[in-house]
Amino acid sequence: MNALQKRLVALLLLALFACLPSAARADVIWEPDNDFYWKNQEQCQYLGRQYLPAVAGGLYLWDEPEGREGNCHLEEDQAVTVYFLYELNGRQWGLVEPDNAHNGWVPMDWMRLKYDSQAFREEHAGQISDQTRTLYLEEVDGALLFWAYPGSGEIVYTLSTQEMDGEELEVSGIYTDGDGREWGNCAYYYGIRDVWICLSDPSQEDLPVTPTPEPDLLQPDELEGSIASSSLLQRYLLPICLVGGVVLVTLAVMLAVFLPRRKR
Repeated sequence: MNALQKRLVALLLLALFACLPSAARADVIWEPDNDFYWKNQEQCQYLGRQYLPAVAGGLYLWDEPEGREGNCHLEEDQAVTVYFLYELNGRQWGLVEPDNAHNGWVPMDWMRLKYDSQAFREEHAGQISDQTRTLYLEEVDGALLFWAYPGSGEIVYTLSTQEMDGEELEVSGIYTDGDGREWGNCAYYYGIRDVWICLSDPSQEDLPVTPTPEPDLLQPDELEGSIASSSLLQRYLLPICLVGGVVLVTLAVMLAVFLPRRKR
């Protein structure tokens, strides 16, 4: 193999390795920059669903399960993704990252699930058929709307006519709502996962919204002392006692050395 051939092989290998990260990126699970998570990674279970605080007025994040409350506050209507779960003393804790600058842990019994596509499919399992349909995007009159779930009122993504470019889109899990509209579930489309398309009117933005029941929020005074303090005591009481003991012994020695003794 001459020098030119070696260079060509090297360039081909570099091009191949450059393609690998982008191909593998779809299956990579995001992991947070959280000390407790990295120390206990093997005991953490991936979740990846959105929740809201179930506490009136919201709640603060903990630096770690049963640790200390931080200064990052979640509002009661602020949805966050719970990425991982960790169980401690019979309670599940969820790891969230409200923004790029903050992450922390929340007790899962203080959170409520944001109704999503998975919850919709579980609730309407008997009304969703196993049929599969092919949607020809060139036949869509206007932009194609992807919804969180039928009746959600939440548009996840809008696919413009310029982006369609004559493609075909396969949907499954056909559902018919109370007004006779047909919906199809799209498991994946260029990074968009588990969304719904109104097959009867793919471009209509003004579709009826199905109201969700108002949650019964926990009151802050109900939660006082509910987080177990046993681990905090185990973590801090022994060091405090040790330091206190050293101080007392030191004082006793100093008193014995420096205080004048009474003459008999």
